[in-house]
Amino acid sequence: MLLRTLSRLATTSLAVTAVLLAPASAATDEPVVGPVLVKEAKSKDLCESQPNRIFVSHFTGTECVAFHVSPGKPTVDTTVIYFNGDIPAAYFAKARVQDDIVKDIASSARFIAEKTGVRIIFVARPGTLGSSGDHSRRGEHREMLIMNAAVDAIKARLGLKQIVVAGQSRGSQVAAVLLSMGRTDISCAVLGSGSLFTVENERRFLLSKGERVTEQRLHSLRLKYYDPSDYVSSLPKDAARRIFILGDRADTITPWDQQEAYGMRLRQHGHHAAIIEIKARGREMHGATHMVLPAAAMCAKGTADQQIEWVVAAPGKGQPSARTVAM
Repeated sequence: MLLRTLSRLATTSLAVTAVLLAPASAATDEPVVGPVLVKEAKSKDLCESQPNRIFVSHFTGTECVAFHVSPGKPTVDTTVIYFNGDIPAAYFAKARVQDDIVKDIASSARFIAEKTGVRIIFVARPGTLGSSGDHSRRGEHREMLIMNAAVDAIKARLGLKQIVVAGQSRGSQVAAVLLSMGRTDISCAVLGSGSLFTVENERRFLLSKGERVTEQRLHSLRLKYYDPSDYVSSLPKDAARRIFILGDRADTITPWDQQEAYGMRLRQHGHHAAIIEIKARGREMHGATHMVLPAAAMCAKGTADQQIEWVVAAPGKGQPSARTVAM
């Protein structure tokens, strides 16, 4: 019954969120805004005057991070922590649109939590959806340090132990980076339409604009971005941890070949990685949140790979296969 419920959810819900978050990427839609909530980023009291925000510190500074916890008492010990994708520049002038995105994600998270007993926490990335910071610096090392510190702070506040990290697009970059930071509290990761070869994706975009990409420029990009593909060897060994790569071959934002290559690189380093083709949403075939959240909840409950694949895979792609076997 639960699998059928989640299967229906994966094909019918999150329509608004998938469309709104799908077009955004560092290369294709550069935000024109700067830092937001500057005062909150510097004051713990001001930041935490709202209960759904937490003040975090790291060696490059401080930030005020918004998060939303699904209501109700969870029946599963493991908690899902989800990170949103990029927000297109046009939406920054439309506070109501950002509010709608938050409400849509929170609503879907609440529905899945009610059906599965898994607590789901949506963490807003810097400069977006209620968090302080500068979204024009997305994907950089500082953003990853902020999100890592935020996870630690949220875990401490709520008394959490094991977690599942999950994300959409650049949010998957965050989740993948957390895997490489030596964390031993991650039992599962679900990476939807992930920006997992960040520098290579930027290189392709620059070439598409007719720009010259020298070795020096590539070096600069590697210094700027925290590229998950460069840190696979840093993942702690954990035979019980599962990593799911969910993507659409038709994705025009984060190419499928990069997502598949990341999964294969994980396998080459001895990690359990399932690479699953899904039917994404939006004109770029990039929106994956409607599959990411059910998959993350099922993984938190200990559902087998083949059952997760049956729920989230694209039509004709959901048969148990070698794609869900760690090598």
